[in-house]
Amino acid sequence: MNQNRDIAFCLLSGGKSSRFKKDKATELLKNKRLIDYSIDLLLKYTDTIYISCPYLKDKYRITDDPTGFKIKKIRDKKPFLGPLCGIYYVMEETNHEYYLFLGVDMPFLTKKMIDILISSAQNNVFASVFAYNNKITPLPIMISKNYAMEFFKKNKCDNKGIKDILSYKQPHIENWGNYNNLININTQDDFKEALLQL
Repeated sequence: MNQNRDIAFCLLSGGKSSRFKKDKATELLKNKRLIDYSIDLLLKYTDTIYISCPYLKDKYRITDDPTGFKIKKIRDKKPFLGPLCGIYYVMEETNHEYYLFLGVDMPFLTKKMIDILISSAQNNVFASVFAYNNKITPLPIMISKNYAMEFFKKNKCDNKGIKDILSYKQPHIENWGNYNNLININTQDDFKEALLQL
């Protein structure tokens, strides 16, 4: 689609996967790592992907240089302070007008959904997210750097969730009719349910 805004395409990959009991980003779902579902979707729009990486230096979820596209890893500066700090550190290290963030655990996102978020950036929204039955899902999110940095000047990112920044100003909310597209995999039971969807 026609993209006029300067948009960075990003993955949040700094979490502990504590509820999953092991690194869910590299777990194979139908012979494909969870993180690769998000990477393949972003590659429809860009050849450069920013990945928010864990603080620990031995915790890279992509260890080899991929072929055909660029991975730029941005490491959390403190351990496990939550997804909002991942967003902050990516924005602190880079300079783009808008940022699209996906999680590594949402294998059912579609190109149509990303097109909608990109369109919202063209319309100068502060932030744009999806909702199902009027309940907001914090990821995926399109968010402007100016808006985010205005929030971060007044609020530390430590131990805050994405919903905290969404409550700062009213985001654009796109109601989405298919809940399955918004599923994120947090537990082993979630993973078993995801297998049934494929």
